[in-house]
Amino acid sequence: MSAHLPRMEINGKERSNGTLNTMNRSQGTLRGSQATLNKVSNDGSQVNLSKPGSRMTVDNVSLPAISPNKMDSPKPTPSVHTTTTVTENRAVSPDINMEAIGASLISLRTEEVEVSKCPICAKELNSPKCLPCLHTFCEACVSRHVGMTLAQGKTVQIRCPVCSTPVSTARAITDPMEFSKSLPTNHFISSLMAERLLKQKLCKPCLKTHKNTPAITWCSYCAETLCKEHDSYHRGLTSADIHKTTTIEQVQKDKMMLYAPGLCPNHANEKLVYFCHDHRETCCDVCKKTIHKNCEDVVTTEEAANALKETKETHILSQMLKSINAQTDEIVHERKENIRTLEEEKGKEEQTIRSFREEIDRHLDILEQNLRAELEEKHQQKITELRAEMDSFETKRMTVAYYKDLLQALMSSSSGIQVINELGKVGQQCAILEEKVQHRAAKVKRVNYELKQNDLTSNLESLGSIEFRSTPVVPNVVTEDWNKLRSKKSVNKNKPRENTHDFLVIKYSHSRITGGTTYKSKLVLVDNTGREVRGYTEMGHRDDSFTISFKKNPWDITCLPERDGKDMIAVTLHNDCEIQVIEYGEIPLPDKHVYHTRSNCFGIAYLEGFVVVACVQGLEVAELVDDHRLVYRNYLRVPGEKIYYVCSGEKNRIYYSDAIEKGSLYCITLDGTEIFQYSHVSLRSPRGISTDSTGNVFVCGYYSNNIHQLNAEGALMHVIAPKSKTFYKPLVLIEHRDRMYSVFAKHKVIVFT
Repeated sequence: MSAHLPRMEINGKERSNGTLNTMNRSQGTLRGSQATLNKVSNDGSQVNLSKPGSRMTVDNVSLPAISPNKMDSPKPTPSVHTTTTVTENRAVSPDINMEAIGASLISLRTEEVEVSKCPICAKELNSPKCLPCLHTFCEACVSRHVGMTLAQGKTVQIRCPVCSTPVSTARAITDPMEFSKSLPTNHFISSLMAERLLKQKLCKPCLKTHKNTPAITWCSYCAETLCKEHDSYHRGLTSADIHKTTTIEQVQKDKMMLYAPGLCPNHANEKLVYFCHDHRETCCDVCKKTIHKNCEDVVTTEEAANALKETKETHILSQMLKSINAQTDEIVHERKENIRTLEEEKGKEEQTIRSFREEIDRHLDILEQNLRAELEEKHQQKITELRAEMDSFETKRMTVAYYKDLLQALMSSSSGIQVINELGKVGQQCAILEEKVQHRAAKVKRVNYELKQNDLTSNLESLGSIEFRSTPVVPNVVTEDWNKLRSKKSVNKNKPRENTHDFLVIKYSHSRITGGTTYKSKLVLVDNTGREVRGYTEMGHRDDSFTISFKKNPWDITCLPERDGKDMIAVTLHNDCEIQVIEYGEIPLPDKHVYHTRSNCFGIAYLEGFVVVACVQGLEVAELVDDHRLVYRNYLRVPGEKIYYVCSGEKNRIYYSDAIEKGSLYCITLDGTEIFQYSHVSLRSPRGISTDSTGNVFVCGYYSNNIHQLNAEGALMHVIAPKSKTFYKPLVLIEHRDRMYSVFAKHKVIVFT
């Protein structure tokens, strides 16, 4: 027995196929249709919560409504396989044109895509291995890609070489070759390649050396036809359990042998030719006669496949692919057009910069002329001053010479009375002259030029700055989801955040903050051991205007839409399996409604009319009805062993973390469809989660003492590890006004911007 398929309906009877489950989930994720949840009624049946009788529009094509059906519990089976199912209406709609479906699928093919070629080496696939995103590569090419990626650093994230989707299973790869071998073989592409090679009946390895050698065997693992010589080499160098070979004659007689999943895993060489609707699985003839001998609804796989092809879900899938193809084409065309316009604008902006520079040059020329003029003016002024001072001392020098001549005349030829009368006069004047000279000499300074330049290199840091003015691109078909996502203001936060300050939020020495949110302009934190919800300012000061005390231990809090103009919040009390919906206002005792969860409840988030609660082993979904009561709607059994924190994102996204040592961050939709799983060697025991206005996701590493920042597709952007030595065991993350608050060490808060 093999693959388990969800139930579908053929000729009025329920049938199943896993593709349909994927269709409806993808439909809800990619087309923005209302999420379908299952309400468990008293009799155990599941009821579709979508509006009955509503019609879906895909690419302006109105499709018939999917009516809710009752899901019967499957019979127990000795098989070890288990399956989660979703009830769907499989009746064939008369509005569906199957030829149109085929035509639309064919129209999606492009010459750029060749499924049998490896995107890395651009050669025909050899040992085709597929990643979770379904892109297929040669086993050796995957090994080389992983090896080169790991060479960049141990903490680097392994991604698909084509679509860059992170590979969540590649948490701690040590051997790239072993990792590539562990990937699943793409048997479907292998079988397509086999059919083409079998027509040639030539050995594939020989064709690579331009030899035409007849092939005798086929290896499904390598996806190669082999001649006698290469078959001998192949058997000697590979494991027969993995590299199973089949003779060309056997394959030509039954081409289903090319498709390994088409063989029964329990009975050798038995083909899976039947489908049991009671157990929802394929089976071989032996299985039908033994395990399924008492089953009432067993049909051939061809009958099940033909019925599946004729369902409206197949038509919706076709239309969905066509719509996605058109949307991506539109975006690619717009991006190309944007690149072209940016190239044109770049030339214009370069001319603007040159013109600006020329204007600056002209201005500098004027400033240079002014400075030269100032230099000339001050030069002449100073020269005049120096010459006047020089003329003054020159006059004194001439006076000194006169006094010397006069003294010499007195000393050589004058009479006694002349000497007595005149010598005193000369001495007095010499003393006066000396005083004048000394006084002026003390004031004499040598003058030099000192040009004080304005430091343009530091004062003028740049001629300007380059910024982008963004305007939304309106698609041809404007959807409600597009309007919702567009309405959110975003700030560019692609750079790693840096911590600015931290503060304490403590009531008792044993206080432990386990949850929080933002309420208006306040930061609201949940003190689990202090049994209190408290408000704080953005800088960490206690805000006594928001305080709620509990008799039990609260864990987390979320804000709800207002009721009659009054604020509403919901708080989880984990040990009591209880959610309190509180109307908070001026009154001292708030009015509250109590909702009891199926198991212990921890993290809580509000998402478009629903409240999602982390319940360790899964997520419980309750609807917020008109009177602000919570009504149980669904329990999502999602992957994870210790689910303590949950966060709502854009559209209908939910993020939750699995707190085990090597746990992951998951992104799902409200109906349980997994968008991505993030796991990293440097993320240990992920806990608190938050998102910012750009759609980036943040998750705490409780034991790795860091915070991982991802983009909206789950790709790692930054690992934030604060420099503070006291930062350890971060538990809670809250985003508010483009600031990220992280609670660590039980009751400390660090702020990132």
